[in-house]
This record gives sequence, C-alpha cells and structure tokens, in this order.
Amino acid sequence: MQLNKCLILLATCATTAFSVAVPDAAAADECSNLGGVMSMEAHKLPEGVSLSDLRKCVEHPHGRERFLDEASLAPFEEGDAPSDEKKNSTDIEAGGLEERAADACYTAAPYGCSRGYCWKTCGDNGKWCWTAYKAGLGSWIKCSTYNDCGTTTYACGIGGVSGGCGC
Repeated sequence: MQLNKCLILLATCATTAFSVAVPDAAAADECSNLGGVMSMEAHKLPEGVSLSDLRKCVEHPHGRERFLDEASLAPFEEGDAPSDEKKNSTDIEAGGLEERAADACYTAAPYGCSRGYCWKTCGDNGKWCWTAYKAGLGSWIKCSTYNDCGTTTYACGIGGVSGGCGC
C-alpha cells in the first residue's frame, strides 16, 4: 500500500514538473500578430513563477515603439542623468527616420509610461525595455503616469522582439 502511494505521488510530481501551458484556439488567434502564445516548460520557469503567471502573448502590444511624444516621463534623480559623453547621433533632434531612431534610444528619462504601459532604461546609450511582472514573463505592467512605473522592482519583459533590452 505504501509503495502505491509513493508511485502515485511520484507520477503526480513528474507530470507537474514537465507540463507545458497549452494554448487554446482563441488565444492563438488573439496572439497571432503578437508573436504567438507565450509558453514555457514548467521546469524552466524561474523560482516564484508558475505556468499560470505567464502572459497570454509573447510580444508587447506596442512592439518596440514607445510613443515618447505622448509619454509621461520620470525625471532623473540628481546624479543619474546621462552625460553628454554617452550621447550619440541618435540623441539629436532630427526628422524622418533619424527622429524615430532618437525615440528608440532616448536618454532623457530613466523610465516612463507610454500609452498605458511602463518601460525603463536598461543599458547604455538609451537602451530600454517594456516591463513585465513575474521575472519578465508575466503580464506587461500597465500605468497612467510614470509614477506607476519604476526601474528597480520591475523586470524587462522576456520573449520576442519587444522583450529584452535594446533600441
């Protein structure tokens, strides 16, 4: 009898450890333009993150576009502002494609809120990322102003083109 209980417990643990979130047809349709449905094997998840914590779609709804002209931007704390030495040609106001490049690698704020979602700087020369809960695998962090966002408690979103640190 003890052996049966141990085998059942072992089988249950093995099934849970190697399970994968299986997307349904509605989620697949909804995420078809957002990099597909987010999925990961349970044993590969970071500590404190479960399959039920994964966001539905891989990509951020805004991709790599922050819409800085409409954004709520956090001020730099004293001593945190980027030096002129770190600025490059994409930091200079220009028109057309150069202006979009300047928006992509923006160095004038440590974090902000753009069209309802939080982002933060995460590298040199204006690199940035959208922020997400649950070690970057959870839902994208929503906001009304930069006060709803931050740099230290939120992780860069993981997955797809819009995940991670870049310009």
